[in-house]
Amino acid sequence: MTNAPTNKTKPKSLLSLVTQRLRQSDMAQLLLLFFAVITIGIIATWPDNPQLANNSWAALAQSKLALLIFFATLFGALLRTSGEKLITLIALSCFHLFTLPLDTATYAASFPEVNFIWALTLPLIALLSYFMLGYFVSSILHRLHLPLLAIPCALALPIAAVFADIYLGRNIFNSFNSIIEASLPYIVINLLIGVIGLLFLLRGLKKETSASNQKAELT
Repeated sequence: MTNAPTNKTKPKSLLSLVTQRLRQSDMAQLLLLFFAVITIGIIATWPDNPQLANNSWAALAQSKLALLIFFATLFGALLRTSGEKLITLIALSCFHLFTLPLDTATYAASFPEVNFIWALTLPLIALLSYFMLGYFVSSILHRLHLPLLAIPCALALPIAAVFADIYLGRNIFNSFNSIIEASLPYIVINLLIGVIGLLFLLRGLKKETSASNQKAELT
């Protein structure tokens, strides 16, 4: 008696999925752009005279934030499945991790007032928050049958955050001010948005996995 052949394949690990995502052409090109913009910013702001104030870290931190927030809102609004969203979110987080040596070097040279732990963690919090905001906006507009407005509305969120802080006269929503001046309300609000969005994303992933398993059992 011989065993019947099965078509089941071993599921890929999270690490292999993230690595595969980073190797895809769109992500690889964005990573190259990310490094290019950051490097140019450091070179442009690094003082020729060692006696002059070094503001290279502030330029690095804000340029990184601008790119990470743009990528986060774009992919959060653009991707449809929870699995794609989660893998892409982790891949975008790697952008920040890859540039930590540059963060450390420029921070040590600039001596900013903001705490080093704050400087390293805020970009990840902003990335998570804006990814989920893009996700929420896209989901709402798709349900309202207005999918064409999803991406432009999501990308307008960071601009709206800047103007909201200007109007309120407080540092609550603006990531670019918060990276150089610590703000507890910013962390609380953005962590709350990120955690709620992550719970929705994981629930969607669970449904997709269940539906995929049921389909595999029927075939």
